[in-house]
Amino acid sequence: MANGSLCVTKAMQHELAQNWDIKADVLYDQPPEFFHPTTLEGKHKTTFSYSVVWTRVYGPLGVQDCVSNGMGSHKPDETLFITRAGNDVFLKPNRLALVLSSTSWTPDEDFGFFWKQQKRCLYPRLFIITGKGPDKEKYEEKIRRLHLKRVAFCIMWLSAEDYPLLLGSADLGCGLSACAVSYSCIEELVKVEKNGLLFSSSSELADQLLMLFKGFPDECDALKKLRNGMLEMVLSARWATEWEEHAKPLISEVISQCAN
Repeated sequence: MANGSLCVTKAMQHELAQNWDIKADVLYDQPPEFFHPTTLEGKHKTTFSYSVVWTRVYGPLGVQDCVSNGMGSHKPDETLFITRAGNDVFLKPNRLALVLSSTSWTPDEDFGFFWKQQKRCLYPRLFIITGKGPDKEKYEEKIRRLHLKRVAFCIMWLSAEDYPLLLGSADLGCGLSACAVSYSCIEELVKVEKNGLLFSSSSELADQLLMLFKGFPDECDALKKLRNGMLEMVLSARWATEWEEHAKPLISEVISQCAN
């Protein structure tokens, strides 16, 4: 009964046309401007403000699993990732690789993908998983039972203000390359080997992480290539752009029709 319709993928557009006789315009759910890679100063403030939380990660010795090579520090203004010297802020050469993902902690989001591949980890890294949901406690219990050696998990809830800042501080996150579960229409947004990679199993994810972080942090060419590709796409793929090109014309047309 609607005068106009919007959907978020071409696959849904086809479904609506074929099975419902509904003509819909595609409006991709792109990030707004406040989702972007965080500056060095912003990374310092963000990671320092969460440093207390990160000492309560899951692992046999907490964060020490990931800092056995001397990366841990109790110095003021220093975190596991970044340090300040006077007015200058630097990424630490022996920092952890930081990977962040959100979830609703529901049965359709199987985070077993992460820890099934950890035995192949060759470098220290920290996974931060954010969100709320019914299966959160079940997964936390599974993580507690793992014998982690060089990987740590931190499960937290972030405010709407903090989430973009921490996401933009990650090595895999907003404005950066992404590893995403493969499904029928994901390639409309994730362009393989351009701005991200797709996986269908824990072993595929393991291979991708090993490849992306090979030589981390300075010589990981594959990660840098995907990051540059993502930044190019971000410049033309923003929520405001999608709205102006696809939503606004449709809404204006419908308003005009109703006025007449």
